Amino acid sequence: MARKGAAWRFSALLIAFGLAAAACSDDESGDTTTTTEANTVTTEGEATTTGGEGPGSDGTFALGSILPLTGELAEFGPGMQAAVEMAVADINAAGGVNGSEVTLTKKDSANDVETAGPAAESLVNSDDVDAVIGAASSGVTLAAVIDTVTGAERLECSGSTTGPQLTEYGDGGYFFRTAPSDLYQAQVLVDLIAAEGYASVAIVYRDDTYGDALAAATADILLEEVGVEVSEIAMDPNGTDFSNDVEQIVNEDPGAILLIAYQEEGARLLEEMIKQGIGPADKPILVTDGLASEELASAVDPDDPAVLNAMRGTRPASEGEPTEFNERLMAEYGVATTFGPRFYDCVMVLALAAEEAGTDDPTKVVEQVIGITKDGEACTSFAECKAAIAEGTDIKYEGVTSFEFNEFGEPDRGIYQIWHFDTEGLIVPDDTVTVGVDGASDE
Repeated sequence: MARKGAAWRFSALLIAFGLAAAACSDDESGDTTTTTEANTVTTEGEATTTGGEGPGSDGTFALGSILPLTGELAEFGPGMQAAVEMAVADINAAGGVNGSEVTLTKKDSANDVETAGPAAESLVNSDDVDAVIGAASSGVTLAAVIDTVTGAERLECSGSTTGPQLTEYGDGGYFFRTAPSDLYQAQVLVDLIAAEGYASVAIVYRDDTYGDALAAATADILLEEVGVEVSEIAMDPNGTDFSNDVEQIVNEDPGAILLIAYQEEGARLLEEMIKQGIGPADKPILVTDGLASEELASAVDPDDPAVLNAMRGTRPASEGEPTEFNERLMAEYGVATTFGPRFYDCVMVLALAAEEAGTDDPTKVVEQVIGITKDGEACTSFAECKAAIAEGTDIKYEGVTSFEFNEFGEPDRGIYQIWHFDTEGLIVPDDTVTVGVDGASDE
């Protein structure tokens, strides 16, 4: 793909998504409602719903989740869902919100618009939830979820949507995310590339909301601020044959390769790159958070766990490695993921905002969300924060991840882990950097 002006292309993306309206169809089956106290799951037909008559208060803070339990991103989805369920369990163990247990209705997005759209409509119109946790990807959020949820004045929070298009999206102030914008990740990638002194870089990216925006932002900084020669190669995320894409990389012969992808197509691309002699053993390759999975090596080559040895990447992190959290999640739910801590914090922030507001009415809760994360007395658990609120204390929730919401309801800085794959296909942390208005700096 020929190089375009990154600033022009990124501006066009923002305009397009700012004007786009999501189109969703009717509800589908396969949903579950979870009551965490007894760890029971009932089918949707057994659940009691009040209907989608608009927001209000019925005394119960009702959550819904739309996460990729199957399909694309299924390597992350179960861990995200487990983190949400653990948060609800912790809240209910501390007495719930405003004296009532939090309920959770979970739905599978399959990271697919045609699945996520009906799921969002069902959560709002049938299950009458106060807040939705998800979706996982920026593309599905923008195309199928955010308009339905926030347009009905329901809260929405995602722990993994990083698209810059969401920062000033017309959501009425009801959308929040605990994952930083990819504009921060772009700066970290640029700093890594600049530190290695590469004269040229090929950016190979999935041609969708996530890939387009991150590729454009990274290329823009590389060209205009660092002076690195950039070639961009857009790949079909639904493609099966990437030989032509890889041939183009070979012909470009860049000093390094930046790969922006998810595991499904990323594994196939890496397999073809190795076949054509430009794999991790031949060229420096950087990858982004969409490929931060310890299942990736086996997806590329089931017989060689070292196939990605030394390949480096970036992913959102926190000031301290959430080791204790991940160990607990694994022990209690048998699964963990990069984004689990951020989804846990999504639930906690919204629940504490409802406790602060003294109601489950989303139109009242939304006024408290940003303030929960800043300027008050620090507290780290729902029980501790709830007790402080009861005493009339202004709180600052310091969760598993470290963030304060800015005026757009997203982290005011980006904290990223720089990591590499080892010979067992495992992710090994190397460094943590923080990115704010002044760029990246070592933690």
